[in-house]
Amino acid sequence: MWEKDRSLDEYSWVEFLPVLLAAVGFVFLSDPGLLGTVSATLIVGAWFALPMVYTVALGHVLVAALTVDGFTTWAIVTVELGLGGMILLATPALYGRRTVVSMIVFMLGLFVFTFGIVYVTSSSLWLGALALLIVGALASYGMHRYELVSLGLVEGSV
Repeated sequence: MWEKDRSLDEYSWVEFLPVLLAAVGFVFLSDPGLLGTVSATLIVGAWFALPMVYTVALGHVLVAALTVDGFTTWAIVTVELGLGGMILLATPALYGRRTVVSMIVFMLGLFVFTFGIVYVTSSSLWLGALALLIVGALASYGMHRYELVSLGLVEGSV
């Protein structure tokens, strides 16, 4: 399930759009320079050769390496939209469309409900934002644990 076993002609142009978006973001992340171009080439090559989870991980390592000297917000957003698009396009194939839609609707509802309840009861925007941050952190940790189990990186019974 996590292996790259498709040939190049089995990909559609829609699947290449997030990769192209991430590559463009990498080029402009280093104020069009050599490091950005090399990073863009690496992410495209990784997308062709590696499973999606490793490509996204490599993308985040490259983002961390390229943003040491500063960055522009739109370049980071472009890269993250591309990396997120890779995940979104691969997810229905791995888990099924209904599961993905259910998960997205649940998470959006959870965030809106949490922010709304805290904001209405406290009338404080910063407290609502803090509650949203905490819920987001807990959801991220849950996804991290789920990925570890999915990849078989957890030993023992679960």
